[in-house]
Amino acid sequence: MKCTLRLYLCSVYYRKRKTSQVTFATASKFPSFLLSKAMEHLVEKGLVKSIGVSNFNISQMEEVLKIAKKPVVINQVENHPCIDQRELIDFCKSKNILVTAYSPLGFPERSWTTEKDPNMQEDPVVKKIAEHKGCTPVQLLIAYNLCQGLLCIPKSVTPSRILQNFRALGVQLTKEEIEKLDTLVRDYRARAWEFWSHHPYYPFPEELEKLSDEMTK
Repeated sequence: MKCTLRLYLCSVYYRKRKTSQVTFATASKFPSFLLSKAMEHLVEKGLVKSIGVSNFNISQMEEVLKIAKKPVVINQVENHPCIDQRELIDFCKSKNILVTAYSPLGFPERSWTTEKDPNMQEDPVVKKIAEHKGCTPVQLLIAYNLCQGLLCIPKSVTPSRILQNFRALGVQLTKEEIEKLDTLVRDYRARAWEFWSHHPYYPFPEELEKLSDEMTK
């Protein structure tokens, strides 16, 4: 029996040279957008139905679309009220590319969190709107993505939390409430992948520069 994977998505697309000691410093200059070209062969062979990418910025998406023969159906990126992804989201929507939001809570439990990092679940704006909606701050942050037409993939292995996350489907936000949450934007990226910042196809160079400036103040 032949099985076909519905979606094949590559979340880490930095190609590394095959050496006895592989480090990120030896990453080759293989253009990241060419990866989608290689993934098209999987569609042609009937192994997968659709292909997607992750963490591609607008210019990288444009390069993909220039050479694509098969549709790239998804771009999976970090999204929450503290990061401004509106331009990228609007671009993807204009090209009929779905956007999947990961880290919708901003990844507050990461081991490298600092005092400067926002805790959106405790933010007064988030808590006030959540109370008005009769939901938890977590459900509100998930709904923030869903109500903008995005897919959302909050991570949890706890059954009770997974159930609570599903209840975000019943939370409807108005345009005004989304705009109020958008006022929390502060160029915060929970997953900046700084250890790949030297790579020629690193997708967030401008944001990393802003982050470095903030840390030196």
